[in-house]
Amino acid sequence: MIKRAREAGVPFAWFTADEEFGQNSGVRAYLEETSTSYVMSIPKNTEITTASGTTATIENIAGKLNQTAWQRRACGIGAKGFRACDWALISSATTCHQYMIRSSMETGELAYYHCHNPRGEGFAQLVQVAGARWPIEECFPKPGIRKSPSTTTKSASTAPGTGTSPSPCSPIPTSPFSQLTPKDDMLRRGS
Repeated sequence: MIKRAREAGVPFAWFTADEEFGQNSGVRAYLEETSTSYVMSIPKNTEITTASGTTATIENIAGKLNQTAWQRRACGIGAKGFRACDWALISSATTCHQYMIRSSMETGELAYYHCHNPRGEGFAQLVQVAGARWPIEECFPKPGIRKSPSTTTKSASTAPGTGTSPSPCSPIPTSPFSQLTPKDDMLRRGS
């Protein structure tokens, strides 16, 4: 998919993805070979080597960071306003690579990121790219969580623009035609 997008000339400055892709060494190698910047989630048991030569899991390194390593930054706007979290940036022993850790202000839960940053973009840009995934993730149902009617999306009919209800993924309001029967829809289209 990434290769096809590049070959088609689709412009993009960054690639961001969840742990599934963050653990995929083939995806990372391709992005690095093509000098494509990325910020991808990684599991807490990922072993890293810092610029100072320390090798440990990113979770263990996070536990040893002092208070001054953390910066509060907003990484986007959500339903409740700016999504502010505490972030730490760790330099890697490998050129163009960095690691980020995000700490939820509400729960203290940590998330971990591997960054390939060949252009040397700043910390704020890395945080912004990491936050770009959240609006997309809100579009997918989470196992075991029942959606309320205000956050679901109905299957769209074959008529473009109909049958869509408001959701975090679609700001398009429900079409007045979405509740029509097939017969009503044929009359509306003049069939």
